[in-house]
Amino acid sequence: MEGRNKKKIGYLFAPHKKEHYTFQRLAELTQQAPDLQCQFMEFRTPFQDQGHFDLILHKATAELTDPRPEPQALIHNLEEYCQENHCKLIEPFEKLRPLTSRKELAELLAPIDVSMSLPGASHPVQCRAPPFLYCEEAPTEEALRDRGIEFPILVKPLLACGKSASHQFDILFKAADLGRIKSASIVQPLVPHREAVYKAYVIDDFVRYFTRASLRSHFSAADAQAPISFHSGNYEPVTSSAHLDATPLDDEFLQQINQQLHAQLGIALFGFDLVESTVEPGLFWIVDVNYLPTYSNIDEAPAELLRYLRRFL
Repeated sequence: MEGRNKKKIGYLFAPHKKEHYTFQRLAELTQQAPDLQCQFMEFRTPFQDQGHFDLILHKATAELTDPRPEPQALIHNLEEYCQENHCKLIEPFEKLRPLTSRKELAELLAPIDVSMSLPGASHPVQCRAPPFLYCEEAPTEEALRDRGIEFPILVKPLLACGKSASHQFDILFKAADLGRIKSASIVQPLVPHREAVYKAYVIDDFVRYFTRASLRSHFSAADAQAPISFHSGNYEPVTSSAHLDATPLDDEFLQQINQQLHAQLGIALFGFDLVESTVEPGLFWIVDVNYLPTYSNIDEAPAELLRYLRRFL
């Protein structure tokens, strides 16, 4: 098929994202398709100068949250390019903006309520989001209690992506340390959970997961004294060293979670994290969601991504 008759996909990622296996393989599969072609796009080159695209898959959330004029102009120019050239943008920025604020994301996750019975199980499996409190300064103990939040607590910055500071978390063990909260934050209980975190990846109706060591939620009396600060991208210092004991997740249970998340978020390419409660049997807490993860450890991801993108061409 001649090049001018092929549909063209643009892949717009930061350099470190572009080099990831999943997206390199996605580009290879796209180029191998007889009716498609693709190109990795550049943030710093005017979009009109990069050619015509029928669809653009992007990960521009860092630019979306950067208030400086240059990144905001980039977002505006990308939207303008897509409108003028009848190009499909995945995902639209209006769907992604709520995911960049932990307050808005927590509000979107609050209605999630999955419960199903499994054959031979003595209790249903459930999925909910932990309670949360948004605060712009140190909250009171009473405010925490009113939202059903008990110590230890996890304090997260309001901004969910972009600068390194957006990934700097604190664990607080007592009310005397609440004064450390001096800016807009989300406070949640550090829910008691088993030592594995389930990293689930979604491409529309395709859902796969793997497990890895989770943030610790059980601390000795000696450890539960001074606040603990850590970067969410590297929480090895506060993970459990125990052997991972992870309950296998039922496929239909994952699909029900996916369906509710899809309805709440309005996007189809995302990842979500689950931890299993050690207090309430069968309960899984959903503790994070992010747009367009790298789909690490999911061999089928590149082909599934291309299958999904074809729907819009």
